[in-house]
Amino acid sequence: WDPGGPRLLYWSEAGMMSVAFERGGDTLVPGQAEFLFSAARVLIGVTRSYDIHPTDQRLLVVTADPGAESRLQVVLNWFEELKRLVPTGQ
Repeated sequence: WDPGGPRLLYWSEAGMMSVAFERGGDTLVPGQAEFLFSAARVLIGVTRSYDIHPTDQRLLVVTADPGAESRLQVVLNWFEELKRLVPTGQ
């Protein structure tokens, strides 16, 4: 749901879609669905893979790079690793 206006963004098989709504008294009336762009849908955990910028002028989308190597890197004791990589000068 777009906080900048009554518009719903959602993924379809084709890609990112948008539906504008008009207020009709106590109801919202959906308009025609509009195709925005094609992108590989990627979900990270249970969070959504896109978000609307607060200015309502940009859309951030997390996608997969088809040519990228797929691997999972686990860092144990990551606070210690962070302290090592970013010393605070103390």
